[in-house]
Amino acid sequence: MTEKMLGRRDDAIAVRGDERAVCGLEWWLDGSRRETPYGVRAQGPWGVVQAVEGDLFAALEEVRRQLEPAGWRLRVNGARPDVAQSGMLRDGGSASAYRLHPGVKPSRDDMVELFDDAGDEPVVSVEEQRAAYAAWKGSPSAGSGLPPEPQLTPELLAQARHAPGTWLYSIDPAYDPAGQVPPYAIIGAWPVDGNGSPGPFQRNPNYRPSPLSLGLPAPTDAVEAAMQRAATGHGGDGEVVRLLAEATVYLVPGAEPGITLYTDAEGRFVPVLTDPRHAPATAPQLQAVPCRALLASLPADVALKLNPGSRVSVRIPSQDVRAAG
Repeated sequence: MTEKMLGRRDDAIAVRGDERAVCGLEWWLDGSRRETPYGVRAQGPWGVVQAVEGDLFAALEEVRRQLEPAGWRLRVNGARPDVAQSGMLRDGGSASAYRLHPGVKPSRDDMVELFDDAGDEPVVSVEEQRAAYAAWKGSPSAGSGLPPEPQLTPELLAQARHAPGTWLYSIDPAYDPAGQVPPYAIIGAWPVDGNGSPGPFQRNPNYRPSPLSLGLPAPTDAVEAAMQRAATGHGGDGEVVRLLAEATVYLVPGAEPGITLYTDAEGRFVPVLTDPRHAPATAPQLQAVPCRALLASLPADVALKLNPGSRVSVRIPSQDVRAAG
């Protein structure tokens, strides 16, 4: 048995015009499927429909598409016109997504869960949702991948008045402007004229938004913190491997005794959690094990997939971790 249930609810709502019905939803990871390991199932007045795709958002889309000819729409966040997943969330198999606002890049405060109730928010067809996402991407700043231009605060204007003929720098919030700041943590700068007045803002083309700037959740542990830094270019993969090798990790027990291995397009892997808070809500008692002890029981070709379903999930060959001193 390689199917791992990631979530289930029996109180979801589906609507068809003025008609409402309670339905069941399940979403899972099936390690035996290489290209399409994520599944979603909906059971209601229509019977049972399900889909398996490369990520949970795509699987939910396909289930919704199957329900559309009969007029049914699921009242969940994943069917709202203002909700979408980033590539990072899709790659990690996450059940989270962003609520989108016109002209604004989403942040951590905009996170919602795909399968939670949509409340009073509208739900739409798959094509209507895709059209809404395309419109959002076409709005100024939102689809550019660039953070909004920093604002000149009274404090910054005061600095400029006392430093005519210089540059006024905007620094990523993860760094202390009075401390040591790497060049890639500088968002940009305003040139200050001889009268102490800032000119037009100039972006740093080499700026890398930090985990804090991107709105990533506060890390639960040192390994996840290193993963976030590596994913955003503020740290290296070597730090992740070194910390992982010395860490205690957590496994979700499978239906059979022993360690359950999964297979996807990249090969075999074992899901590994760096902290119990990354476990699905439906997970049974976790198994805590030193990472080195886990490695001793794994074949050489099996990779470790860290925190699957989280916003930052990475895959590390077990041989790399074994080689860490």
